[in-house]
Amino acid sequence: MAEITKVEVQRRVKRREVLKEMDLSGLHFEEMNLDGGDFRKCKLEGSTFNGIPMSYTRFEACNLSHCEMRGTSLRESAIVECDLSDTNLQDSDLTEANLRNSTLVRTNMSGCRLVKSVMLNVKGHLSNFSQAVLHNVLLGGAKLQICDFSACDAKELLAANADFSGSHFIGSHLRASLLTGAILNFCDLTAALLEECRLENASLFAATLHHARFNMTDLTSSLLVHAQGTEALFQDATLDNANFSFADFTSSNFNGAGMSGIYEHDTVFEGASFEGTMR
Repeated sequence: MAEITKVEVQRRVKRREVLKEMDLSGLHFEEMNLDGGDFRKCKLEGSTFNGIPMSYTRFEACNLSHCEMRGTSLRESAIVECDLSDTNLQDSDLTEANLRNSTLVRTNMSGCRLVKSVMLNVKGHLSNFSQAVLHNVLLGGAKLQICDFSACDAKELLAANADFSGSHFIGSHLRASLLTGAILNFCDLTAALLEECRLENASLFAATLHHARFNMTDLTSSLLVHAQGTEALFQDATLDNANFSFADFTSSNFNGAGMSGIYEHDTVFEGASFEGTMR
C-alpha cells in the first residue's frame, strides 16, 4: 500500500524533493510527468509508468520489480543497483541511461533503445533484448545468461568479460564489438554478424555458429570446442592458438585467416575453404 498518492509524488518531483525509503508500490502514473525525479531506496513494486516522461530521473537501490514501463522515456536516467525483475520496459528509450549493478531477471527490454547506456556488472537471466538497439553500450562484467538478444542491433558493444552463457543472438548485428574474454558458451549465434570484433580469449564452448560472419575478427586464443558452424565465414580473421577440438565447421570459409598454432582434435572441416590461410 503506497504511503502517498501519485499526485503527491508528482508534486514532490516538481519541487525537486528527494523521495527516500518510501513505499510507493502499486501506483498508476499514466498521464503524469516524472522528469527529473529522485527516488532512493523506495519500493515501487507493481507500479505503472507506461508512456510517461521520466528522463533525467534517478532511481537508487529501488525495488522496481513487476512494473509496467512500456514506451517510457528514460533518457539519461540513473537506475542504479535496482531490482527490475519481471518488469516490462518494451520499446522504452534508455539512451545514455545508467543501469549499473541492477538486477534484470525476466525483464522485457525488447525493442528498447539503449544507445551509449551503461550496464556495468548488471546481473540477470531469462531477459528479453530482442530487436533492441544497443549501440556502444557498456556491458563490461555483466552476467546475462539465457537471455534473448535475437535480431538486436548491437554494433560497437563494449562487453569485455561479460557472461552471456546460453543466450540467443540469432540474426543479431554485433559489428566492431569488444568481447575479449567474454563467455558465450552454448549461445546460438546463427546468422549473427560479428565482423571486425575483438574476441580474444573468448569462450564459445558448444556455441551454434551456422552462417555466422566473423570476417576480420580477432579470435586469438579463443575456445571453440564442440562449436557447430556450418557455412560460417572467417575470412581474414585471426584464429591463432584457438582451440577447435571436436568442432564442426563443415563448408565454412577460412580464406586469408591466420590459424597458426590452432589446436585440432576430431575437428570437422569437410568442404571448408582455406585459400591463403596461414597455418
